[in-house]
Amino acid sequence: MSDINTFDEAHQKRRAEKDPSVVTGVFIFNKEGKILFVNAPKWNGMLALPGGHVDVGETLEENAIREIKEETNLDVINIEFVRMIEFIHDERFVNGTRHLISFGYRADLADENQEIILDGEGTSYEWLTPEEVFQDERVAKENRDVMKDFFIKKEKKKIFSKKCKDCDDNLREAEEYKSGWQRAQADYKNLQKEILDQRGEWARMSEQTILEEFIPVYDNFKKAFAMEHGEENSKWENWAKGVEYIMKQFGKILEDHSVVEIRTEGEMFNPELHEAAGEEESEEDAGRILREVDGGYKMKDKVIKVARVIVAK
Repeated sequence: MSDINTFDEAHQKRRAEKDPSVVTGVFIFNKEGKILFVNAPKWNGMLALPGGHVDVGETLEENAIREIKEETNLDVINIEFVRMIEFIHDERFVNGTRHLISFGYRADLADENQEIILDGEGTSYEWLTPEEVFQDERVAKENRDVMKDFFIKKEKKKIFSKKCKDCDDNLREAEEYKSGWQRAQADYKNLQKEILDQRGEWARMSEQTILEEFIPVYDNFKKAFAMEHGEENSKWENWAKGVEYIMKQFGKILEDHSVVEIRTEGEMFNPELHEAAGEEESEEDAGRILREVDGGYKMKDKVIKVARVIVAK
């Protein structure tokens, strides 16, 4: 029995000196966003996190919760893993021969009114902000790095991602503007279609108006040429007057539509206004228009029909 005990003690001593130990350390946050640190004699008076060695058969989270309760009398919630840190033969630790594998966690106080009671692992405690922790050299550099990477940046990100006071109202107002814009866009498309339809109708109405203006002229021409042309001069005179009236009707319609005749006889030939139907010898200057074959017309400055003319050689 004595040999067995001696063997166990030697085995435990060997494990303590050569085998790594698994421990936990927990960043405990209060409602003000401050973290609890204890002044730990085993870390030569440095500020350390509550935590301790993991027992066989105990999960890391179970160990973290148990060690916090034993060392500080605190209950925590919302515990979550942060990062693993190794301390290999660290001279800051009283037993510097140890190799510690520390699993870092964060947690929140279950109740802000709990009383902190230290069990001797720590001689005193302090609540520090993440910025204070990062700048305090009494905190191990490894823990300060965790603070910088996981908490300071994360808290700043939370500040910028906080929901604004009037977010719901602004979102509702934005949705109303969006709905109004969508309705306006749909109304605009309907208006475009309506305008296209109206343009077609306007074109048909314009054609109808022009036809209504020219139909009476056409009827008068038919009546004039339907007359019986006897030998009596009175009949011919009446027919001539009828044709003259028709011409005046045409002239009036063209004038109402800003249509003017292109001047021809006596003018110099202009290829933009005239088309040469032929050339003749004449005492006139070459290129002078001698007579008109077919009339030409302009609507304002646009040529709608060139005049066909005979030009002097």
